[in-house]
Amino acid sequence: MLSRVLLCCLALFGATSCLAANEFKLPNMPKCGAASSARQCTAALTKADVRYLHSQVARKGQYFEVRGDTLLVGFDASKATLTYGDKPFLCCDLQTPLQRLRNGVFGIKIRSPNLSNAVLTLHVTNVEPRGEAFRYRGSEQFILADEDVALPTQAGLDIERIALPFAAGSSETRTVSIFRGAACKQTIANCTVVYMADGQSLQRLLLAAWRNGRRLADLVFVGVHNADTGGSNRRIAELLRVSEEPDFELFKAFVFGTVRDRVESGQAPRKRYAGGMSNGGAWALSMLAEQPDLFDGAIVMSPAIWHEPASMEVAGKALIIGAGLLEDGMLRQAQKIAGLCSDKGASVAAIYPPSGHSMNSWVNIWIGALKALEH
Repeated sequence: MLSRVLLCCLALFGATSCLAANEFKLPNMPKCGAASSARQCTAALTKADVRYLHSQVARKGQYFEVRGDTLLVGFDASKATLTYGDKPFLCCDLQTPLQRLRNGVFGIKIRSPNLSNAVLTLHVTNVEPRGEAFRYRGSEQFILADEDVALPTQAGLDIERIALPFAAGSSETRTVSIFRGAACKQTIANCTVVYMADGQSLQRLLLAAWRNGRRLADLVFVGVHNADTGGSNRRIAELLRVSEEPDFELFKAFVFGTVRDRVESGQAPRKRYAGGMSNGGAWALSMLAEQPDLFDGAIVMSPAIWHEPASMEVAGKALIIGAGLLEDGMLRQAQKIAGLCSDKGASVAAIYPPSGHSMNSWVNIWIGALKALEH
């Protein structure tokens, strides 16, 4: 259920939405109190809060405000249509249904340590029309992910998109996005190749790298897109080794058979990494753990469900791992994996941006990973 909830939230960034299919119910954020150990919690709205939110929403339709460790949100849904269920909900750096106030207005008060230093992109969603994005950068140390992902001509970030046959005996093809740095156009012998799940996000990650001055000349990125059919269940089955279904092995064989042959053409690169976010982060870690002879390291962002294999040789490997400080479950998972791999002799670099399960966390981890690859 956890992975499905997170996957559906990723629908806001381009994946297939499962909201209308009634496949999940977004859980309420825990209430603040002595018994709650959650990093984020909802506090009771006072009468003064409700009056204040109504006055702000009456003028603007929606309202966001960060006050120290508190976020106030108000939204007028009186003329909106709910997509699923009976409440709008907040997504994505912080995620919870809004509370019904009165006269079609909904609101929420969220508390989280050091929230004023967070990097946030928030929407009130599950409504049509959806609310405008609220973007907040409380720390100059971290960046906000770009909303506009168009690549400027001057960036020179040429991405080749090709369709490759997915499996023998099948008519299915899968889109693959490939970026080759300037030094990797003719040969990859001195290049690092990064194989990534969720290839449809590669353009956004490259744009963030370019805008923040990362050196890309000796890097090759290979992004394998999600399947056109099968929705969230297919993606889970391909990226998480949590069942006996063949999808995981089929995807693995495609990436390191068909795709690798196309990219490398029999020529070994200087280094290979696996990379991904959320379910893709778990996949990248699985690839490093299961194929140590093939990979030198992994870029693991907000890893989802992952189980340590019976045999895991990562001594001398490089693990760049991170999760948002507002993620709770994914953060604990990343910290646990970082400790495990360090104990097994891997070189671990951990990056924890003050964001949630969103591109705001991933672009910051990604930029940190590329910086590490430069050394």
